[in-house]
Amino acid sequence: MKKHLENPKTRIIVICVSGLIILALIYRGLFGSVVKRRQFLKKQYDQLQKELDYAKQENTRLKESGNEQTDEEYLEKESRLSLGMKKEGETAVVLQQVTTSSTTLSNSENIPQSVNSILNFFRKLFH
Repeated sequence: MKKHLENPKTRIIVICVSGLIILALIYRGLFGSVVKRRQFLKKQYDQLQKELDYAKQENTRLKESGNEQTDEEYLEKESRLSLGMKKEGETAVVLQQVTTSSTTLSNSENIPQSVNSILNFFRKLFH
């Protein structure tokens, strides 16, 4: 093999190929993580773009469905929710939070939470 390296042309070719291999390894070592990071960010960007497109479509759909409601329906709904108003013949139910100082109830801490659950149910029902 030494005889082949004595030829100046062969020696130059071996040095050039070795140099290119070394440069390729250095490049991969320095910029390999950058390429991986770029690919990760590209995937993340694509995912966020899909979410944005979905949100825009949902926004458009909600705007269109909101336009279907008349002003009278909107005022009626808001009056019922915020002012506690009712129509003739309806019965309004007002729920109050109950607090107790009795130690015999094992789950007296859950009472306010259950009252809130009931209130949320009625809010959703009239919303």
